[in-house]
This record gives sequence, C-alpha cells and structure tokens, in this order.
Amino acid sequence: MPTLISRDGVHPSNPRKYRGDYSAEALKHNGYSLRNYLVLLKYAEVIQNVLHEE
Repeated sequence: MPTLISRDGVHPSNPRKYRGDYSAEALKHNGYSLRNYLVLLKYAEVIQNVLHEE
C-alpha cells in the first residue's frame, strides 16, 4: 500500500499509479502531489490576499 513517505522514511512518495492525479484518493497516497497541491493552495491564498487588500 503506497504511503505519503517513501521507503527511505525521508522523501515524499511518488507511486507511478498516482502520478499526475490530483483526486482525493491520489492525494492520500502520493506525497509529491500532496505537497504540490498544498503549495498551490497557499500560493493562491497569498495572491488573493495581496492583490485584493486595499
């Protein structure tokens, strides 16, 4: 069963089955996709707050 951390216990996982898939199921098993998804959500939040703050 794929986990969010790879076998080395340090790096995010990146199982081939879930690469490029950002569904809820895939985000539970692909550490790199989850990281990228969360970064984009926060980036969008920063942009929204900076550009709409007046």
